[in-house]
Amino acid sequence: MTTTTTLKIDGSITSSPVAQTSGLASVLAQLAETETLSNISVKTYTLAVNTAVVVDLDQIDEINMLFVKVISASPVTLTLTDSTGTPQEIAVDDMLLLKCRGTAPTALSLTRTLGVEATVALIIGQYS
Repeated sequence: MTTTTTLKIDGSITSSPVAQTSGLASVLAQLAETETLSNISVKTYTLAVNTAVVVDLDQIDEINMLFVKVISASPVTLTLTDSTGTPQEIAVDDMLLLKCRGTAPTALSLTRTLGVEATVALIIGQYS
């Protein structure tokens, strides 16, 4: 499904102190990202084969926003390829959030751990 929408990521990244006497959590980073996307695609893949599965990007030309959630207990390898044809692999065993400007990926594939079925949820977006 492809549509125009606004994607908002809001919150903070905090840590709980181990040895601080105050007992207060520390805020490491604030998140306040709002982007207007001309295209967004939401997909779920079940990886049942050992070979890479190419993700259908629908009408998305560049992957500017990418959220990956591995639903199963087994990690997957995400391969992103940019317009120059250069692939980059990222191992994901839980969650990944990627925001790109400039040289954004134009292709995406998923590979499961050898012999272990995996399920992955994706949100893919392109800037307006």
